[in-house]
Amino acid sequence: MKSAYTVSLARSARTSPINKGGDGARQNITKNRWDCDRVWTSADGAGSNRGAYLGKSSTIDSNVQLNQPDGTDLDFHGVGWYDESWVNPKYYGFRLSYWNRNAPRWGFVVDFTHAKMYAELDATVRVTGSREGEPVDGEELLGDTFDSLSISHGHNTLTFNGFHR
Repeated sequence: MKSAYTVSLARSARTSPINKGGDGARQNITKNRWDCDRVWTSADGAGSNRGAYLGKSSTIDSNVQLNQPDGTDLDFHGVGWYDESWVNPKYYGFRLSYWNRNAPRWGFVVDFTHAKMYAELDATVRVTGSREGEPVDGEELLGDTFDSLSISHGHNTLTFNGFHR
């Protein structure tokens, strides 16, 4: 069995929920990351891989929906986000993969990623809907409604993927 280390720059895109309200709102997150993997392979192409990585998240604007029992049902349009990938805890992940000895063209991977992003509260955005039952349709400073708005410290993904080579 041969063993080697690999280092690479990878780019990936994921879609993640942006709130826990169950309204289906989603945010696309594009990530750049440096991977460092320990790879074990055999002559027949089977093998396993353990890896860890650090990276930098980048985000795109999205809509945020706020629902409250007092009759508030607001949509904030074009909310901007920023990341703090290099602030502790950093953007990081771990990966385990395996290539099947009986079918060496097929493999699978388990990947854990910790990511985070924060809304730009000092931005003015369009708001529609109702606040405490009263109609709203105008421009507002996001920070007038939210003290903080983030997907952080618990936005972890665990994925199971299949591969064919």
